[in-house]
Amino acid sequence: MTDTSFALEDILTDVQITRLITLWKKPHATTEEICTKIIKPNISQINTKFTEAGIGKAELRADPKYIAYCCVHLLEKQRAEEA
Repeated sequence: MTDTSFALEDILTDVQITRLITLWKKPHATTEEICTKIIKPNISQINTKFTEAGIGKAELRADPKYIAYCCVHLLEKQRAEEA
């Protein structure tokens, strides 16, 4: 794994991933909403997992909005690959 790549499973629990996908699939869901409802409440756990795995730069790990954008990017990439 490189310093800048990760899978959702690397930072979120199965329950959190399910909640993320459910929210992301809603027609008017925003990255800000994902940040507020999924990432911010779990930021300590997420940052711990990043640190343990040696993923990402410290200043980016501390930014919930950046992490939310990364999660949305991963979901969009997966959707495109499945199409």
